[in-house]
Amino acid sequence: MVNVKNLATNKQKDRREAFVKKLVDSKTKFTIAANDAFVRSIQSIGYKSTGSAAAEIIDNSIEANASKVSIEIGYGDNKNQITELIFADNGFGMDDVTLRYAMTFGGTDREGSSDLFGRYGFGLPASCMSQGNVMTVYSKEPGKPIYELSFDLNACSKGAYTDKKTGDMLMPEATSIKALPKHLQKITDDDFGGFKSGTIVVMSDLNRHCLTNKSLNGLKAHLIHHLGATFHKYLDRISMSVCEDKVIPIDPTFSDPNGVAYDVAGLKAVQMPPQEFTLNDEITGQKGKLRVSFAYLGPKFTQSDKSRGRIAREYNGFIISRNGRIIDCISRIPAPIWPNAPRNTIKIFGNNDAWYKVILDFDASLDNLFSITTTKQQAMPKAEVWDILENSKMFFPMLTELRQRGAEEEDAEKDKHDRSVDDGPRPSEVASAEASSFQNPLPVEEEHILKKGDEKVTEVAKQQLAEKNQELTEENIAAAKADITGDMSNKERTFKHGTRNVPGGDFVFIEPYGNQLIVELNTAHVFYKDFYMNPSSNGDIRQYIEAFLMAFAERYYINDMNETFYAREISFWSSMINDSFKQLKKELSKAS
Repeated sequence: MVNVKNLATNKQKDRREAFVKKLVDSKTKFTIAANDAFVRSIQSIGYKSTGSAAAEIIDNSIEANASKVSIEIGYGDNKNQITELIFADNGFGMDDVTLRYAMTFGGTDREGSSDLFGRYGFGLPASCMSQGNVMTVYSKEPGKPIYELSFDLNACSKGAYTDKKTGDMLMPEATSIKALPKHLQKITDDDFGGFKSGTIVVMSDLNRHCLTNKSLNGLKAHLIHHLGATFHKYLDRISMSVCEDKVIPIDPTFSDPNGVAYDVAGLKAVQMPPQEFTLNDEITGQKGKLRVSFAYLGPKFTQSDKSRGRIAREYNGFIISRNGRIIDCISRIPAPIWPNAPRNTIKIFGNNDAWYKVILDFDASLDNLFSITTTKQQAMPKAEVWDILENSKMFFPMLTELRQRGAEEEDAEKDKHDRSVDDGPRPSEVASAEASSFQNPLPVEEEHILKKGDEKVTEVAKQQLAEKNQELTEENIAAAKADITGDMSNKERTFKHGTRNVPGGDFVFIEPYGNQLIVELNTAHVFYKDFYMNPSSNGDIRQYIEAFLMAFAERYYINDMNETFYAREISFWSSMINDSFKQLKKELSKAS
């Protein structure tokens, strides 16, 4: 895997100083863009989320060798009126010339660089403009003055930055200030022990429709999650916080011992042997490494922790990473991208593929082969990359092995929970039917049960005839009933287990259907969720529960009085079970 600790952050400063000298000597005009319409179009550049835009700012902080980044969310009269986003770091800062150039679109000393993240010069202005209309940057080098520079898109539209002589729109010069605004000074005092060096980016006059979340808590949670995943490889060398809450690494492969949900009750992801390839881009002439890592989670992995399930589903696909920074996750390889793909190769990830993980991490020198976009949030490996992985006879066989392993484990789990034969009766159904044959109901009771079952079948038969626009004649109804139930002369009782989802309904529903009694559990009720499907239960226990319910289902429809009694009692039991199980869950939690 890429060693992020050895990435060349220190040499960035030397390169930038040489670049600044070149700018000064060439008397660069610092034009903003062709016109304000260009800048407004940048607002729709296509950042997937506020977190994606924030990641661009963090890129710059890491490249400035910062050891800490603090993100604050400013708000107005209430926490749902977000007014500004503040990103502060303690990196080596910028001088006035570099700051002015960095705020122009395309202004960078890292054009074409493959050392770290930046190479296009759009990150700072594009990310700020994607969230609001004003970007203000404060920056300071060690022992140097604080420089401030602000760009207001609305002021730009009114000609505030247009040179009256040439008609060029120019980024204004940065100004030296004696001290930071009080609220920013407090951030640097609390988090960095003062503003000795670093950069503070403030996004203001925000466009609320661009924010991923409109509330303080929602946006905070979003940023912590997105940045924790995007920079999980870097969080051992740079500390990040959002509104004073630390950003914890979120490793989609669950291989980081310090990461979210790495070890839950002793259950960990299984790391598979990594693979490494050397790629050569014939168009650019660049060479670089592609590092592939795999992890197996399995069906049980997410059962005991909700965060695991969320992460596994979010990163279900080919996870694309550039220099250790997550860029994208693609769930399918489009046919036009890889037209000569082998037929049986895994190219599309389904829901069950979330049980294993694969990360493709490549050197930035291979950007062309991975179709990296300007905003560094989308990628798609080209056919040459997939061909190399296929020809290795290692990559896709590993995916197939992990998929098969998950399927086999799922089948084993299903066997524990449901021991019925495929398309055949469940053990509880067979046992209940056998037990019923030994009972001796009164003839009048048996007739009443069959009558109720016949009424239900007749109702269904009439519905089917109506849907087919057929006449409801006795002959047609009898034929439809025969198609549904077969020979009604067979009066042996049979049972059928099932489920239905009825929020707020009873915990169980019992219904006669011909000579069959259908017992359906309500999947929306706590009886099903907390008891029947309890993780500590198993397939045998579930069968016993079903047989128990079928036992009193046998007496439900023997007469009208019993039917009224059971309907009333089941409603009462459902309410009682709901309240007692919820309280029991709290008590068990206290006890544990």
